[in-house]
Amino acid sequence: QRQSSWTNTMLAFTLHFCLFALLWPCGLGDELAHCHRAHEDVHVHHEGLEMKAGHTCNRSLHIAPGQHCPSCTRATIQAPYVVMATFERDLCKATYALNSIAKYDKHHNLGNIILLWVSQKPMELYAARIKHMIRMVARTRQVTVKDLSPKFRANAGWLTGWAVQQVAKLKSASMVPSEYIVVLDSKNTFGRLITKRTFFTECNQGIR
Repeated sequence: QRQSSWTNTMLAFTLHFCLFALLWPCGLGDELAHCHRAHEDVHVHHEGLEMKAGHTCNRSLHIAPGQHCPSCTRATIQAPYVVMATFERDLCKATYALNSIAKYDKHHNLGNIILLWVSQKPMELYAARIKHMIRMVARTRQVTVKDLSPKFRANAGWLTGWAVQQVAKLKSASMVPSEYIVVLDSKNTFGRLITKRTFFTECNQGIR
């Protein structure tokens, strides 16, 4: 009886999943227009565009012969935001990391930067050093510094600095408009040119 109940549950889940996959629109962005489906009378309106829902897209990607991309993958790559957490003892390392982005990301394959100040000490005590730290990379893209020290001090009794950094990095996903983010530690420094394929496959999907 237990096995029969489990089988029925899995069948119901499979049916719901197939129905969800069948009804879900092909894409969500301008570059995902002109999608086709066997039922030509099914249309989806999104952001002022008319799209035909389905599982294949009328688009050509520049990929190696013989390779195939999943249906409705993005035609273009949106540069991912960069998120970095730092504090007073890591300012020197963070300077090298940010300067390496300015040096090796010549073609802006990375987007804007969000710098998270994760320390119990107020950020204004280190304002001059932070300004110097972001000086070079700020010439190439927008840099936003967020002071998390008040939240850190409020939770200092039960959260370590490392734990607060991890929470802040996860929270940063809700701060950015890009589909992907690149999360760096202060000690992560680039040593070679950043290309389109550093973080993305030929199908414009994030590398796992």
